Amino acid sequence: AVVSTTEYGAKTSAIKDIHLPIHLDFSLPEEVRKESDHQWFTKIMNCFVDAKFPKSLIPDMLEASQCRLRSGVVEFLRLAHQHNIPVLIFSGGIKDVIDALLDREGCYFDNISI
Repeated sequence: AVVSTTEYGAKTSAIKDIHLPIHLDFSLPEEVRKESDHQWFTKIMNCFVDAKFPKSLIPDMLEASQCRLRSGVVEFLRLAHQHNIPVLIFSGGIKDVIDALLDREGCYFDNISI
């Protein structure tokens, strides 16, 4: 059964509440922070897979989320496109999300492979 976006949001928010403070606590050893970040990513990805959302919901979910490209990424991708420089993005299994994000930002160019 498909999980509701509200239920998904509640689950992922609870995960963020656990891991974000660790991520931001620079007094902790880097290895502790990296392990927490890895667990955070894994738990979020498992929630996403378990939710069985149809691909058609991805753009709406991105719009409702705080997911944004880092500063300078759009400019970098435009520059690479202008100079015919290939860009390869390794997605870790979230190609559909990256596709939708690049589309939304207007920077999914023909020189990009995911």
